[in-house]
Amino acid sequence: MDYKESLAPVTKKHQRACRVMIENPLGGIPTATFVEEEITTYSDGTPPTHRLVGSLSMTFDPNEMIPMIDPKTNLPTETLYPASLAQWIIYSMYWLKAGERDNPPKIEAEPIAESAGPTKRSITDGS
Repeated sequence: MDYKESLAPVTKKHQRACRVMIENPLGGIPTATFVEEEITTYSDGTPPTHRLVGSLSMTFDPNEMIPMIDPKTNLPTETLYPASLAQWIIYSMYWLKAGERDNPPKIEAEPIAESAGPTKRSITDGS
């Protein structure tokens, strides 16, 4: 048996991108790297294992038409979008979130009303 080898029956293995890194150099060509992992699930309840298996790097061609994949079926749809739309969405997300971080909404505080709590008593008369 190998180190950390499992004898549990494998139910399913699949590969996915677990991390995406985008480089956007000023005056350069934007690139993206997809870090891939293999996930193994087991039928006996053993927790799934995750193993890095490689990466896929690409440059952005803003004119490339990307066929949309249905996330439920993983099949291509008939819809195509230019890669520039992905760049536009990421650009817009950055501006939105950076603006929220740097200019948080101002919360106007309501003045606190004087309490109708206990009144002061005189030490001498107990009232």
